[in-house]
Amino acid sequence: MIGCALDEGGRDWAGRRAYARHVQVHETNLKRLVQGEKQFRVPLWQRQYTWRIADHRLLWRDILEQYAQASDGVAGARSEHFLGSIVLSPVPSAASDVASYLIVDGQQRLITLMVILAAIRDAAAKTDARAIERYDELYLINKFQTGQARFRLLPTQADRPPFSACVTRDTAAGGQDLIGQAYRFFRSHVELPGPDEEQLDLDR
Repeated sequence: MIGCALDEGGRDWAGRRAYARHVQVHETNLKRLVQGEKQFRVPLWQRQYTWRIADHRLLWRDILEQYAQASDGVAGARSEHFLGSIVLSPVPSAASDVASYLIVDGQQRLITLMVILAAIRDAAAKTDARAIERYDELYLINKFQTGQARFRLLPTQADRPPFSACVTRDTAAGGQDLIGQAYRFFRSHVELPGPDEEQLDLDR
């Protein structure tokens, strides 16, 4: 579960407030948040990706706790473990017609979660020929868009090459930068046994 605040005041690409503020707060999950033709943008005034191994371990622990709760619950039950909050601000529609949102707060967490999805996709692809297409279209790309609009998430300028490499499965994915480090961490951990000592069900 993710707490999502939609700041309807809106900002331009540089992060300047464009019109009057009205904030809506609701709970959602990552699947509902990122699915659909949309794009989350890290504004120019936000810092680059800074999470390191210690941050990855904490988030992975939270994810495994949620995974274990879902495994132990009754059939169909959903875990409600809180994974953090994200504040979004809509951007006026661009020519691509993709709904765009600036990430006002929570960009480190959202970038990491998207990198995790890329890592899960690549691990699942070892045994599932359709995993790449499924994960890309559900979570990572806008299939019918081109250029920057094709990416479901657009980080800061400096972070775009390593993030793009993870999403597009480029040979540069998993480099020595911090996003590459995150990808390597989660790519290795998704193939480790879960809390029940069984292989993780990557489609759960």
